[in-house]
Amino acid sequence: DVQETSSSIYSWSIGEELSPGGYQQAVVPDMRTPAPPTNLTLTNGIPILSWGVPVDSFVLNGGHIEGRYRKIESPPGIWISLGNIAPSVTSIFLADLVAGNNRPDGLPARLVIFGAAQGMGRWLAEQVFANVAMQLVLVDVSHHVFEHPVDRPWRRPPLRLKVAYEDGRPVFTDVDGTTAPSPLDPPPAGRLALCLAVPADAVDTIASAVLPLPAPGSIVFDVTSSKNQPLAALRARRDDLAVFGTHPLFGPRVPGPAGQTVVVCPDPADPEAHRWLSDLFATAGTAVHEVSAEEHDQAMSWVQALTHQVLIVFAGLVSRSEPGMEELWRFRTPVFEALAGLAGRVLTPSQDSTIAAIQAGVNGS
Repeated sequence: DVQETSSSIYSWSIGEELSPGGYQQAVVPDMRTPAPPTNLTLTNGIPILSWGVPVDSFVLNGGHIEGRYRKIESPPGIWISLGNIAPSVTSIFLADLVAGNNRPDGLPARLVIFGAAQGMGRWLAEQVFANVAMQLVLVDVSHHVFEHPVDRPWRRPPLRLKVAYEDGRPVFTDVDGTTAPSPLDPPPAGRLALCLAVPADAVDTIASAVLPLPAPGSIVFDVTSSKNQPLAALRARRDDLAVFGTHPLFGPRVPGPAGQTVVVCPDPADPEAHRWLSDLFATAGTAVHEVSAEEHDQAMSWVQALTHQVLIVFAGLVSRSEPGMEELWRFRTPVFEALAGLAGRVLTPSQDSTIAAIQAGVNGS
């Protein structure tokens, strides 16, 4: 046992200590008390909560920031969670604190996406709405809705909920299976918007359970490939909601909205209800075409339904040919290869419901 009797003999630090086996002792920080964010500020007028870049090693290496706030009029102990915030994010828009008539760019206060676990619903959440100054709620019947990447730099981390339909009414639960308040209740300020990003054959079923719940004046839009019949059915359920249609002319595999095209069919009774969404797409570099539902379906009967029909006929003829696909592939030309690739995309099982909806939406043309 060696003891130091005088610091003048040798000045040493704890980092120089060795274990009994001769290994240098690691200096482990106290993980029970991570450093809080610094330079916390709240911008007046537009409630943006900002803070300095975190320096705590535990936060930067697999950790996250957690935020909560409480309104003055809230009951004591009632705090509103901002969710888990990625270390790279240094500001968050507090959507619930904005006065209804002062929302920037006419945005809804809350957007609820049904069908957000995959497909176009997930694509829209991650590629278009991730950095928008409103509360985003991702809803799906599948548990996969909780698997969205946590490291995405959301402006405000979305609320993720699983939904089940009991006696024709939606019941929402969080990741732990605990019943959650309905996101269809009116937000504290501003409008509620619903995005029905579900297959065309599921729109009416979802609408029958969901549309009775939003407050009058709420916004509803879909993303199906036909517009006239779905929009008419949605408007027939409620005449006090703003209902418009969208049709992204691309699939959820594209890397981003820039350079893509989307069609928007406004609500004749509320012709400006869609403006915020058109502006979001345009800002992201997407070409936006605003037309009536009838004009959209007439164009799609040629652009989409005819194209799919040509590819289906091509695939059918090749599959029934005497040489067979394997032999023909040896003599393929660039055009043949391109058509075969496109036909393969159309005829995948995951596209069956989409193709059926396209053909049905234009009366099978």
